[in-house]
Amino acid sequence: MTAGPHRSRRDAVGRPLTVIYDGSCPVCRLTVRALRILDWRERLEFASLQRFQPQPPTDPTRRELIRALHVRDIQGRWHRGGEAALRIAGAIPILVPLSLFGRLPGMDGPIEAAYGLVADNRHAIGRLLGIR
Repeated sequence: MTAGPHRSRRDAVGRPLTVIYDGSCPVCRLTVRALRILDWRERLEFASLQRFQPQPPTDPTRRELIRALHVRDIQGRWHRGGEAALRIAGAIPILVPLSLFGRLPGMDGPIEAAYGLVADNRHAIGRLLGIR
């Protein structure tokens, strides 16, 4: 962000979504790198949960943050797990169809199950892919 008279409106109000991710997870870091490339509209801001300072009572605890991906929207609302992933997908034009598909009736359960499978096995997936 820049200071002074050349600040954009986005700089003044922040990005629409703040993504809190596990900075110790190789798969999470790789995903963040990919999202930065896809996020040409700069709708996402990223914060490693290891550096994030929760502000109780509104922010999730560190224990909650480590268990699942979390995003905070510009209104300060928190979304977690599969819902957080759908919010991210909805912010990136090329991923919008995935977001729309995930919001179809009856998709809540499968989205959360798929998210949980990946999240619970992210370190093993990283080892399997040889990501350090």
